[in-house]
Amino acid sequence: MYWGWTSLCLPATDLDRSARFYEAIGMERVEKVPSVRIVLGNGGFRLALMPFLEGPLLNVRGADVPRACAAATERSPDHSGRAESYEPDDANRASAAGTSWLTHDPAGIPVLFDTNRNEEGDRFRRARARQILLDAENELERLGASERMRRELRALIDADV
Repeated sequence: MYWGWTSLCLPATDLDRSARFYEAIGMERVEKVPSVRIVLGNGGFRLALMPFLEGPLLNVRGADVPRACAAATERSPDHSGRAESYEPDDANRASAAGTSWLTHDPAGIPVLFDTNRNEEGDRFRRARARQILLDAENELERLGASERMRRELRALIDADV
């Protein structure tokens, strides 16, 4: 089962100021939705800054949410909540219909599984695989990896995986 990819979401009252802080310590801006979020990255790690959050949370995207909920609950009875479907609207900031499940880890940290219809299917999986390779390429370059290694990875990326 594909469990999706995880990003850390943090509250930020001043999105641009917070983004500049994280950029100063080596992260790169990868997405900006004015007044809603700025996403920064370092390799495959993503940090989402959001003014509407009350506290930090882990956001898991792209998983089959009902299956993830059932599997996690079977493995650990500490999980709470249930998978719920939603429709796109301004209130939940969703661009497409999807399914989400909010649970908490044993320390009380919220973990949100959230997958919308744009994050499903073969087209999305190909795009996600390509993004993983691009993130690896970026990290290899920062590490000073050999030109040969980077060239071979670039060939995979260009092959349209």
